[in-house]
Formats: sequence, C-alpha cells, structure tokens
Amino acid sequence: MIRIVHTMAILATLIAAAVCMHAQTTSIRLRDTIDQCRDVKILDRELPVDSLRVTPALSARVVKAFLLCMTSTFPVDDDTTSVTISGDVGRLLPITILRSDSMLTVIESKDLDAQFLTNTYQLITPLVADTIIVDSFLTTRPWNGASGGVIILEARHTMQLTGTIDLSGLGYSGGARSANGGSCGVVQACDPPLSGRTGGKGLSPLRQDPACASGHRPWASGGGGGDAHNAGGGGGGNAGRGGRGGDQYRCSDPIGMYGVGGLRMFDPEQQRLIAGSGGGGGHQNNSVATDGAAGGGIIILRAPRIIGDSVRISARGRDVNTAAGNDGAGGGGGGGSVCIEACSTSCRILVDVSGGRGGTAVAGHGPGGGGGGGRFLALPALLQDSRNLRIRVDGGAAGTITNQPNDRNGARQGDPGLITPICNDVVAHNIRVPGSASVGDTLSIAITARDTSSLCECLISHTVRLAGAGVGPLSSGMQLVGLSSLMTSTGNGTITFDVQAPSRSSLTIPFLCVLSMDTTIQAITESTIRSTLGATLCELDEDTTLIAVDVCGRSRRQVVVSAPFRMKSHTSPTRQVAIELESATSAQGIIRVYDVLGNVLAEHVIAWTSWPNASNSCSMIFDGAAWPPGTYLIAAHTIQGTRTISIRL
Repeated sequence: MIRIVHTMAILATLIAAAVCMHAQTTSIRLRDTIDQCRDVKILDRELPVDSLRVTPALSARVVKAFLLCMTSTFPVDDDTTSVTISGDVGRLLPITILRSDSMLTVIESKDLDAQFLTNTYQLITPLVADTIIVDSFLTTRPWNGASGGVIILEARHTMQLTGTIDLSGLGYSGGARSANGGSCGVVQACDPPLSGRTGGKGLSPLRQDPACASGHRPWASGGGGGDAHNAGGGGGGNAGRGGRGGDQYRCSDPIGMYGVGGLRMFDPEQQRLIAGSGGGGGHQNNSVATDGAAGGGIIILRAPRIIGDSVRISARGRDVNTAAGNDGAGGGGGGGSVCIEACSTSCRILVDVSGGRGGTAVAGHGPGGGGGGGRFLALPALLQDSRNLRIRVDGGAAGTITNQPNDRNGARQGDPGLITPICNDVVAHNIRVPGSASVGDTLSIAITARDTSSLCECLISHTVRLAGAGVGPLSSGMQLVGLSSLMTSTGNGTITFDVQAPSRSSLTIPFLCVLSMDTTIQAITESTIRSTLGATLCELDEDTTLIAVDVCGRSRRQVVVSAPFRMKSHTSPTRQVAIELESATSAQGIIRVYDVLGNVLAEHVIAWTSWPNASNSCSMIFDGAAWPPGTYLIAAHTIQGTRTISIRL
C-alpha cells in the first residue's frame, strides 16, 4: 500500500518584495507488499545498450531506474572456499529513461559487461520522495528467476521507520530434495534434476547448468545437495561460506559424503549487492527429506537522516523449519544484503543479514548445514554514529539430530558475513608538508578539506610522523583545535601527530625546525577512517615527504653542530614564567613563546658571555597571566642552534 500526501511549503521571500514561492513536497507512507522490480529483455545485440523491453511496461513518468545483474557466467576455480565475483553481478547500475511504451524502453546508452546477452538483469524503479514513512510491516515478492527480491527507498530529506522491513528468504531459492532413489554410497558432484541419486543445489548468481542441477558440489554460493544415502544439503552462502551438510547414512563405502556448503562470494570492489543463495536439498528414499531454504533479498535505503522509534531491517536466509524423517535435511539459506546510505540516525535500527538454520534429521542421517552470513554496507558516517545501530551478520546454525541437540552428524554452521563501509565516495584531506626549511623556522602541516559539499561528513584520522631530531613540536598531549582533535607524542627521535578532523574542515599543525645532526626530516602520512572503537573502516591515502633543512648554508649534508647551552623554566602560582639560559660560550639571539597554533605570544632578545665567567647565564620573566590555559612552547633561537622547552599553564 502506498499513500502520497502533497503539502505546500513557502520556500523564500526574495529581496524586499512580498513574493512567496511555493513548491510541492511529497510524503510517501509504505506498508504491506510493494513491487518495484520488472523483467528486462535487452534488445541490442551490441554494446552500448540503449533499448530494453520491460515487463510490465513502465509509466511514461518514470525517468530514473536501476539495472541489477542477478545471474551471469563466471569462473569458479575452487569449489571448497570462495569465488571472486566478476562482470556486472551485484552492480546497481543507474539508468536514465528517455521514453517508454508497452513495446520499447529507450535509455541513455549504457555499457554493460561483455556477457550482457546471456546475463539476467532486472529493472528496479526506486520509490523517491522528500519524506518516506514505514510504520508497520514492509516486504516485496521473492526473486523468481526474472525479477523480485529487492526494495530501494530514497528520501531526499527524512526517512521515518517503525516496525519491520523484511526480505528474509526472498533471494535465490533453495535446492529441492531428491526424488526417491539412489544406491548407498553415491558420490556425485553433478547430476541432472530428479535423478533420485542426489539432492538439488541451491541457486546462486552463477547461471546454472541443467546437467549439474543436483549433486554434492556447490553451485558457486548455492549449497550442494545431499548424496545418496540420506546426506544433508549444504547451507547457502554469500559474504560468508555456507556450512556443509551432515554425513550420508552409513550403509556402504565410501561413507561420510555430504552436501558441500555454498562458497563465499568475494567482492574486490566491496560495493556489490548480492542476494543470499539457497541451501542444498537433502537426499531421500523414504519421501521424508526436506528442501534447502532460500537466501535473503536486497534492501537499499538512502536518506540524509533516519528517524523513528525502532525498526528491524531483515534480509536473513530462511531457516529449514520442517524436520526430516529418516532422510537427509536441507541446508539453510544464505543471508542477503542491506545497504543504508544515511548520515545519522536517531532511530534504533537492527540490521539482520544472518544465515538461516539447517534442517533437523533423525539419528544416522544428515542434518542440513547453516547458511553463511550476508552483507551490510553503510556510509562511514553512519558506522561512526553507531549508538542506535545493531548489526547481525552471523552464520546460521547447523541442523541437529532429533532430540539430540549436540549431535550434528558432521553438519556445520555457516561462516559470518561482512560489515562493509562504503569508502569510495569519501574524499580525504589534502596534507601538505613543506619540502625545505632553515633552522629556527616555524613550519606548518596543512590539512585541507578537498570535499566541502558532501551530504555526509565523517571524521577522518590522519597520522603524521616526523622522523629525525630536527623538529620540535608546538603542541603536547591532547588538544582540541576547532572541531578537530590533535594528539602529539614524541619518542625515539620521532614526533607523531594523530589528528581526527571532520571531512569538511581544515586545520594547520605548526612545528619548529630545530638543530639537527641530519639535514633531512622524513614526514610519513597515513589517512584512515576509524570507528568509534578505533577499528579501521577505510584506508585512504599514504605519502612520504622529505624536508631538506639548510643548516649554516650546508643543505642536504650530514652535519654535526652542537648548541652548547641549557634552558630551564619555572612557573609561579601567579602564572609568571621564569626562563634561565646557561652556556659554555658566548651567545646571542631571540627567545620566543609559541601557542599550539604557532602564534608568537612574546619574545625577548637574549645575550650572554661564556661560562665560567660570572655572566655565564641570562634569565627573563614572561607574564602568562593573560594566556588561556594550555600548552606552550618556549624556543631559544641562536646562531648556534635552537633549543625548546614545553610548559603547561
């Protein structure tokens, strides 16, 4: 059920005229079952594609849609662990519709993968409005081999969620239990359907070969079926591998064969949306086996913010709820995919893309394997604002033996799925370190935002290490610099600046170029996005810069120059800062006080004669009463070098 409510809003009053500009805003309330998916036949014979036949036909008002490739042919090199997704599978491809009628839909030219003629695509029309409200239960129809199993909601302003959005078990279907038959000890990797020797394989994104629709080998992420005699089906997979099914009934050799769990679908792009694959069917000869369960569907939510009370967003793999008798049980479905592109939420959200539970069997027969966990994709900003977000990507439990909950006869649970931040849209700061300096210079690390208009602002962490004794920090410990935080630490000739800055903010970190035995300083920069618990979500940029230091005109050479003076400080309760300098030689120069931003707050000219004369030292008083609390750096710049000392007021 969809209800659209139109309201009028005053947008602006221009200059001095009392002119009100009215615009129409939309609010959509959703519940029960919606259907956004359509069958697609590509009419072009060559790339790029611009002609489609869409069933049912699109309204002439539809100008935006997506193509999603659901099945394709791709290599499976190893049938025991994982398979790399290739081509268009799982890519949500935006298309612009130029015109449409009952016979033809014309789109702006689109490049698809080279196998587009044999791929199965479906067309999905997103529901778009200023405000989208889900206030009870929302679902769609299952994937039927041509379309279905996907919901896409896009709110321009706010998404208000209460209740449940549930596409559990609406992905790829499970394998059917075998027909009655099959001799004891059958080991059959590939079999035609209904041979009676093996259970059916769960469906997956790999286009199935009818000659290999059954048998214990998985069909990519689809669980393998049980072999004779009475083996359990493997669990369906997705981001996590499905668990293997329980062993054959031990009536002859070879013993211990089972339906292999569906493979882990590895996505090198880390942005594909894959429905959960089906579990394999159990083998039967007494008409009491069970089918494999279907995998979860695909849910995509896009909005600047999500509000509401609480919502459960589920694309779980389906459980095998019916117990098998003295035959094999089916495997659980693999978890599907949920993608939430939102900046923040005040709504309590539980996302569940867990695998389904395998089926139960009687003693001596094969229970079903558990489904593998699915995929949860989200913007880094949402994962950093995770107080209201709970995520389940668990593998499904393996089936057990009836009345013996600790006996699984070899069946195993599925592997966990993945929580994946959407990193590709994040633009890191530009970090600039000067390439040259002279002793005594005040330098700055410039951290400049390159993205000032993105919808979601996230916190980006930068670590800048200055290696070499030729630098001195103007900050110490933890500092707050505007909306950013800065942690400065020193040790082993290295200064480390750990910065956490909003992606749309800029700042500078000052430091001093002091006397060094080496005229080259190495600056190493690493940029990441971290969760609130410190775990790395996204790895962004790395860089190394060399700062060439000019020491007495001897640039880029190893030099040994000592600064033969000492500096001591003392702070009184009235915030008067006393500085004393001692030297073995005559010296002159300037002493300066810097704040953490590199500003010079005070300076004095200094001069003294060599020790052990009576005037071997000099001292001065700085009045810090007007300075705000914080850390300050005092630097003595002389022709013999620079010495620094930090104080805290």
